[in-house]
Formats: sequence, C-alpha cells, structure tokens
Amino acid sequence: MPYLKSPQKTYKNIISALLFSLVIILMHMFFVLLAFGPEITSNMAYPDLELTSFIESGSFLQTVDPILIILWLTGLFIKVSFTIFITSFA
Repeated sequence: MPYLKSPQKTYKNIISALLFSLVIILMHMFFVLLAFGPEITSNMAYPDLELTSFIESGSFLQTVDPILIILWLTGLFIKVSFTIFITSFA
C-alpha cells in the first residue's frame, strides 16, 4: 500500500476505525429512535433534520440546523476528496 510508513499496522487501524464508526452510527440511531420511536422514524426521509428541530441551545441559537448543515458539507467534502484521491491511483 503506498503512502504508509508501517503497512503491518494497517489492518488494526482499519478495524479500529470501522468499530469507532459503527459505535457513532449506532449511538446516533439510538437517539433518533428514542426521540421519535420506530414507527415514525421509519416514515421520515431525514430524521436528523427533525431531531435538530427539537434541540434548543439557549437564546443564542434557537435550533442547531446550521451546525448540522456544516457537518454534512464537511463530511461530503472529505468523502469526495478521498474518492478523487483513491481513483487517481487506480
């Protein structure tokens, strides 16, 4: 694998990253299911937006929708950049 100092540790790091991602996704779904229940959540197209409409963080920010949009755009930028990087070597 190019660009790796120690390829032997690659699989350990990949498994760690996958487990960490799995925990984050399960925690996220747990909170969505706690807020809406399984029936309502299954009918929602974007339960994240609905969940953020319930959250209020004081008088400064009434909703945290802009924070969610910034996180989505950052994640999209990282995914697209990584995909372009990987496809440039294929």
